[in-house]
Amino acid sequence: MAVPLYFYSTGAYKEGKAFDAAGKTVNVYESTLKQIIAGDYDSDFERLRMAFTITANYDPYNSDKKQDNMYEAFKNKKYEDAIKLGKVILEKEYVDMDAHRICLLSYGKIGDKKLAEHHWQVYSGLLNSVLNSGDGKSPESAYRVIKVREEYILLNEQGYEVEKQSLVSGKLGNCDLMEIKDTKTGEKLNLYFNVKISMDFMLNVFKKLNEKKE
Repeated sequence: MAVPLYFYSTGAYKEGKAFDAAGKTVNVYESTLKQIIAGDYDSDFERLRMAFTITANYDPYNSDKKQDNMYEAFKNKKYEDAIKLGKVILEKEYVDMDAHRICLLSYGKIGDKKLAEHHWQVYSGLLNSVLNSGDGKSPESAYRVIKVREEYILLNEQGYEVEKQSLVSGKLGNCDLMEIKDTKTGEKLNLYFNVKISMDFMLNVFKKLNEKKE
């Protein structure tokens, strides 16, 4: 399936939109999401993640009990319930890697290989979009994330254990400095994650709250 080309203007992109080849304005998140749901796993998953941050559903600091309930259902081998809770999360936030991971595992447990494969492809695409955003070796080449949870998923998949987390400044925005240890070799190293997007979101929330008080 061919991926349509999109042309961005500064103003349009800030509204989560772009222009297709015919000059028609399209919603970046919705259009990219449709491609992926249709099975186009060569789609730009980073574009999907970044476009999601401009939608009304983006809230990197939201603590939703649905995710805890989803994991609890999976732990108790209630795979159908885990899938239902995962779908509820994905309906609002299709870039949530936890929900895709639980769905792919749960579908695998109940023998639905097709849907397990779909969620594996999306999970892998989302994870690789973070890995391809930098190398994590410095604040300037930090991995770009849209919420802290992405940091822990990436580190867990690579077999790292977090020993310390701290916030440091960088030319491209504040970063989480993760002091980690390889669980297999014991090697210790530092990795950086750019958290500018989520921090800008929080600053904007505080700004709006102050404006209401005034």
